[in-house]
Amino acid sequence: MITRSLVIASIMLSASSTMSFAGGENVEVMHYWTSGSEAAGLDVLKQLLEKRGVTWADSPVAGGTGMN
Repeated sequence: MITRSLVIASIMLSASSTMSFAGGENVEVMHYWTSGSEAAGLDVLKQLLEKRGVTWADSPVAGGTGMN
């Protein structure tokens, strides 16, 4: 699970570093990353976007695994 999370985070970071955001953008992020370490990793992404002027609306889904 940790490896999968790291891969996803790496992809998101790579994508965010190549995107340019205009100020005032808003993004709502729905996710299952609610445990301590997952939330900490997600907070890193949130901070990176906020530095670029993007407002982050967090929508965590507690208890979800993302699997069918």
